[in-house]
Amino acid sequence: MVLSDNPPTRAYFRKGALFTDNSAASIAAEILRAHDSHARMSADVAELKVELLREEQSKLRELRHFASAP
Repeated sequence: MVLSDNPPTRAYFRKGALFTDNSAASIAAEILRAHDSHARMSADVAELKVELLREEQSKLRELRHFASAP
């Protein structure tokens, strides 16, 4: 993935992404870099997916716990 460089995007996509400003030159450079790093970035995205799912499940458990508390 080549994404806009801003704090919320960097915080969420902490693996498997490259970040760029909105200039044509920067976008082009990051696309070429992503192409060259495809295998590693794909593995990183798969890892991130597992991490995000675990985090979401943990947060849902916490919410259920608080919702069921007297």
